[in-house]
Amino acid sequence: MIKQILLAIFILLSTTNSAMAYIDPGIGALFVQGLIGVIAGVSLFFSRVRDTLRRVLGMTKNDSNSGSNSESKELSEKRRIRR
Repeated sequence: MIKQILLAIFILLSTTNSAMAYIDPGIGALFVQGLIGVIAGVSLFFSRVRDTLRRVLGMTKNDSNSGSNSESKELSEKRRIRR
């Protein structure tokens, strides 16, 4: 029974006619847009993974001279002085 069904499916698929389909010229732009989206998504994903791994493994730079770090230290000192 299964062999007969598989034979029928094979015969139907092997004797198909051409569809005479038209491919719109805008399809190329759609493919390019999709490719750009995939590249952007993959690069964003892997940059987040890289940053997370660096943070988890302790490979981040702990510069005391960096702008945001020194600003946060100054703010904490000002708050301490006000109290």
